[in-house]
Amino acid sequence: MSAARPDTWMAMYWGDYAKDTAHLSAAQHGAYLMLIKHYWVTGRPLPDDDAQLWRVACADSIAHWRRLKPTVTAFFTLEDGLWHHGRIDRELGRAGALTEQRSAAGRKSAEARKALKNNNSGSTPVEQPLPPVAAPLPTNAQRNARPSQSQSQSHDEREDAAASRARAADPSDDLTIPPPLDRRPQPAATLSPEDTALNLWNAVARDRGWPEAMFLNSTRRLALNQRLEEVGGPEGWSAALRAASDAQFLQGPDGRPHAWFDLDWFLRPSNFTRLMEGRYAQPRQQRQAPGHNERSAAVAGIAAARARRSV
Repeated sequence: MSAARPDTWMAMYWGDYAKDTAHLSAAQHGAYLMLIKHYWVTGRPLPDDDAQLWRVACADSIAHWRRLKPTVTAFFTLEDGLWHHGRIDRELGRAGALTEQRSAAGRKSAEARKALKNNNSGSTPVEQPLPPVAAPLPTNAQRNARPSQSQSQSHDEREDAAASRARAADPSDDLTIPPPLDRRPQPAATLSPEDTALNLWNAVARDRGWPEAMFLNSTRRLALNQRLEEVGGPEGWSAALRAASDAQFLQGPDGRPHAWFDLDWFLRPSNFTRLMEGRYAQPRQQRQAPGHNERSAAVAGIAAARARRSV
């Protein structure tokens, strides 16, 4: 296999990636992509050494890596103590072959230019033809015999002739003037409701420390569409995100979100319904009855969004 240079452009087939990795969490996506990057840059398989791989995968610790490892290494094949990735091996081979092909073409072109230069330096210079002899200037008698321009042409004819000569010198002057550009602002491409909801989730996730979602597959898009119908569109979705931000049940003792809380958990119908009903307002040990204030705020926001949408 011809190894590609580390700075060689890497082909990334996102359609294939999305189909093969739809089941991964955000942490698993990150670890897998870091391993792919290291594999490509070094041009060789990964060592079967957790002490090295947890750092390559940018895991939080070696224990964190060992929890991620079974899912992430399913994309690799272990041979002789090395993790091989068939797709990357093929792409590295293609990149190396293309680099070698271009290098060979460059050498061949340089050799051809050098040979041509050597042939030209040893040849006899070719005699250049003499410039044509200029026509003799007319004599005074011949000039006097010609009618003057003022005698043979009228003023209008002289102006037409001058305009023709000017157009011949600069053909662009004879072009039709294009219409003025339409500088009115053009409408920006609108996002789908599901994409808008994804952006809202990621904005709150960055602020609250939740896992961000990298993309929408068909399962997520369908679930998002159903939840948006339930809450009356993006405005009701924003109210649901506020309810999740205030729900103490979704937070650990240190105030950080639980590891199991992510977009897929949030989109499950049963979880989403309980959140909207205020059942996650308090921690499990304190939940004797649904939190009235949190439930009222979430339900009120969703009800207002649905009412405005129906108008």
